[in-house]
Amino acid sequence: VKLANTFVWRNYGVALHGNYTDKIAARVGVFDGHGAADEGTLRVTGHVVANVIGAAQTGDFYSQNRFAKNDYVSIGVGIDYQQDANMDAATNLVDNQAWVVDVQSCVGITANLAVTVNGAWYDYDNAAYKGNTAFVEAGLFCKEKKTMVTAKLSYQDPDGGSEIMDYTLGVHYFLKGQNARAGIEYRFGDSSDQVLCGLQFIL
Repeated sequence: VKLANTFVWRNYGVALHGNYTDKIAARVGVFDGHGAADEGTLRVTGHVVANVIGAAQTGDFYSQNRFAKNDYVSIGVGIDYQQDANMDAATNLVDNQAWVVDVQSCVGITANLAVTVNGAWYDYDNAAYKGNTAFVEAGLFCKEKKTMVTAKLSYQDPDGGSEIMDYTLGVHYFLKGQNARAGIEYRFGDSSDQVLCGLQFIL
């Protein structure tokens, strides 16, 4: 679970994942909690997904875009916890705890076009951020052109702070599925305007 509008970060650890029939998928992980206080315990995460339509995902990489291979709607819930993770302004050790409820879907509308709609609601309680964030995004994927256009609404509601609403528009090209793709996005709204360009390669 990561804060909205931040880049992906990695931890060392181990994760287990599996499926029950083709409708429920689960994964749990234990990580070193990189960047945490020395007193911090190991970081524990978990996520369970139930598919209302279609089959649950398998494999190492969970994708929000299955390239219209099959229709699906999945609902998930996740947790993220680490005791004594960081120090607050008064140098007191504070736990990191967060949970999320999310929805992912992809539905084919023609033989060549598919629509994805994804969303999530996060609740955070840690030294860096206390409050909620949420997002909902939609994409139109063209299989023939290997291209997807996307639109996203993201929301932040920190405890004791001002609400922030941002909008993101993007175009993405999939050279070789999720293993090689490129994209450009423009974000605007209450936060500073940003142009994000990205390349992803998975070996």
